[in-house]
Amino acid sequence: MVHLTSVHRPTDQRIFQRECRTLAGNGYAVTLIAPHEESEVRDGVAVRAVPRPRNRFARMTTTLWRVYREALRQNADVYHFHDPELIPVGSLLRLHGKTVIYDMHENVPAQIAGGSDKGWIPQSLRKPVSRIFAVFERAAAPGFSAIVTANSEISRHANEMNRRVVLLGNYPEAVEFRDFAADPSRFYSGRIVNFAGISSRACTKEVVQALGMLPDELNAEMLLGGSATLQSYANEVTSLPGWRRVKFVGSQPRQRLMQELRDAAVAIVLFSPAPNHYGIGSNRFYEALAAGVPVIVSDFPQWRAAMDRLQCGLAVQPRDPGAIAKAITFLLTHPEDAARMGARGREAFLNEYCWDSEKRKLLDLYQELTAA
Repeated sequence: MVHLTSVHRPTDQRIFQRECRTLAGNGYAVTLIAPHEESEVRDGVAVRAVPRPRNRFARMTTTLWRVYREALRQNADVYHFHDPELIPVGSLLRLHGKTVIYDMHENVPAQIAGGSDKGWIPQSLRKPVSRIFAVFERAAAPGFSAIVTANSEISRHANEMNRRVVLLGNYPEAVEFRDFAADPSRFYSGRIVNFAGISSRACTKEVVQALGMLPDELNAEMLLGGSATLQSYANEVTSLPGWRRVKFVGSQPRQRLMQELRDAAVAIVLFSPAPNHYGIGSNRFYEALAAGVPVIVSDFPQWRAAMDRLQCGLAVQPRDPGAIAKAITFLLTHPEDAARMGARGREAFLNEYCWDSEKRKLLDLYQELTAA
């Protein structure tokens, strides 16, 4: 079994930690082809390295060719690719008679049209590029052996193109959060976590504006992890008054982020208004539930319905700094309510949003495809 990526790190949570390790742990010989410094074996998965690309153009040309060439060398029973730019590679593998799974992490046409995820595409070209990609994807997708998706919105998109669609939620593993017993003192700490980096997609500007609106006497600091997508946007955000309440740590090892979740009083998981963001598929959201942290999310229909049902956080208009500030203030000044929200979120994780229950669908799909 070979998993392919030209974009993601070889330790990616969905690709490696969940899917590859699950398959390897259930008796499959698994290889992951990914940009990396050197080939290695990790947790029973053979990582085959291709050189990291210098830029986007190199990634979409030279890296694709290298991934395809290495994939052919493996001569595997099943190929499972994770990036839309690998659709040509998947199609070529199908021409070789291989079983090929397209792991659709995003609704790419909606992502391109929305623009916040693809800021490098000029505004005037986004709709035409979105339409061109949609035609390309619709032509290729029916030929794949199956499509795996990350949330229900993406599944609706995929169901229009392929008869075999399997939804695998981005749920954490229970073992990773086994020792996350709630410490009531955390909800009095004023610690806010946000691991989305600095980007319009994650409404960082509005969040920092909201921090600037908080009362001076309110003990609040936000740890912000992740990278900055555009330097001009980062310059604008870091010049805001609310930036004084931000501790920006950049990209960090997962262990550090998990520790910050353990100590946090509030987690912020906001997305800009765009069709690609309406479905719930965020790693960060499910990890906050697993850690027992109340969550502030975007007030989109599916997210609002989840908040109403689970009572594990607050939904706000993501482009309204005042609404974000009000939600932060409530959670930090009502620690007992915040603790109850966090406890309900953790219960939901254990009962509904845990990879331990989700992985059976992955194994069933592989069993079905390899038996055919």
